[in-house]
Amino acid sequence: MFRTSVSQTLRLSLAVTLITGVVLVTRPVPIVRAATISVNTTTDELNTDGDCSLREAIRAANLDQAVDACPAGNGADTITLPAGDYLFLLAGTSENAALTGDLDITGDVTIVGVGRASTVIHANQLDRVFELRSIGSVVQISDLTITGSQGQVGGAFYVADSTLTLDNVRITDNPSSSSAIYFLHGALTIRDSRIDNNPAVGLRVAGDDATATVINTMFYSNTAPFDGGGITNAGTLKVVNSTISGNIAKEDGGGIYTSGTAELYNVTLVDNRADSDANGTGLGGGVYVAGGVTIARNVIIANNLAGSSPTQNPDCSGTINSLGYNLIEDITGCVVSGFTDGNVSGIDPALGALQNNGGQTQTHALQPGSPAIDAGDPNGCLVHNNALLTIDQRGYARPIDGDGNGSVRCDMGAFERLSPGTPTPTQTGTPTRTPTITPTPTRTPTSTATGTATSTPTRTPTATTTQTPTVTPTNTPGPSPTPTATLTFTPGHWLYLPVVQK
Repeated sequence: MFRTSVSQTLRLSLAVTLITGVVLVTRPVPIVRAATISVNTTTDELNTDGDCSLREAIRAANLDQAVDACPAGNGADTITLPAGDYLFLLAGTSENAALTGDLDITGDVTIVGVGRASTVIHANQLDRVFELRSIGSVVQISDLTITGSQGQVGGAFYVADSTLTLDNVRITDNPSSSSAIYFLHGALTIRDSRIDNNPAVGLRVAGDDATATVINTMFYSNTAPFDGGGITNAGTLKVVNSTISGNIAKEDGGGIYTSGTAELYNVTLVDNRADSDANGTGLGGGVYVAGGVTIARNVIIANNLAGSSPTQNPDCSGTINSLGYNLIEDITGCVVSGFTDGNVSGIDPALGALQNNGGQTQTHALQPGSPAIDAGDPNGCLVHNNALLTIDQRGYARPIDGDGNGSVRCDMGAFERLSPGTPTPTQTGTPTRTPTITPTPTRTPTSTATGTATSTPTRTPTATTTQTPTVTPTNTPGPSPTPTATLTFTPGHWLYLPVVQK
């Protein structure tokens, strides 16, 4: 019998019959293979000494040609960074070719370290760290720490017209006149990451056509010289399963300042402060809505401070469009509209201290008796488009019957409490090579910038019970959909495929 594979036939060629009846067999389309460029020195150099530095690797990827011992890039390249401190040494600004100062990326590239505690890129206070300005470029960076910027707009990143994904990245101690991440145009995704201790806004979504999605991420102890300690948004912002805690703004919006569209799902937004200069004008310690639309579902906003008075809009200021099941401890200054079923106010959420409760980032655990336990949407942990969350910020399964009443229901906020009686396991240790970055990383030379907050809200209660499972789980999100290819044919052409007989 005749047997063949349709996929093999398509892969080799396509037989296209024109209206005239002439059969043409197309030649296989060559596959563009990306290069893997392995960095083998931590020294910041651009020369011909026979090794491959990070700067040389980026130049090779940008130019698609060999630079020193770095092989030529070819399309969407991957740069691998072993453990080490990659300290900038080549001073210079105002050029966009990665020759000096910051690392300018002009094409598609993936940069992969071996872990936030092991691979550290340090700008040595010479310039910002990364700059992406090429229209349509796609950049992915994972498993490393970015620190030590000089104070430019966008200390760690300046991004325009590009797509950037940060996965398991720490951005810390990046002084800036604006923000650690300055995102002007394009699409940004931050996942399983830690944005902390930056003497600047953590993330600034600056352009009205910029879209940022934040998932399973912590913003902590960022101090803004103006509005929005953790995040400032003028575009479109989605925050899911994330913690925004201990951030400070000199003016409004200690945690978030938004004038665009902001959507918050299972977010814990606590212990932030507005008006750090104590001039009495700061509003919205947790969130300040200056305009646009802000949507919230299964969110905790509590224990925030604003201004010099406890009645000065401590948790929120402006209008929040509720999708239900939110806990806002003090609604003074808030207008909560929309679907308000399950919303509660005037009550402390009973959270533990920010600490390692498992997963890639720190969280505030729900303490026994917390009103946020099993108080989320009974239809599930729903996000935009009514998609279901199946894990919390740590990567632990949700929903769980956290109060032991026999009903499985989503908790409010980023942390899902385990069922009562679940033993507490021993936490797996953090790798010992973690750079000390409170307030500055310990390396040579030492950063002169300090991100020390001048005031920190006091949490009530102070219980620190840790709710964690008996084993250390692995964040295992659901299977990704299998991409499908679409074949498009010119009108008037026909595709002939072989007949498959079984």
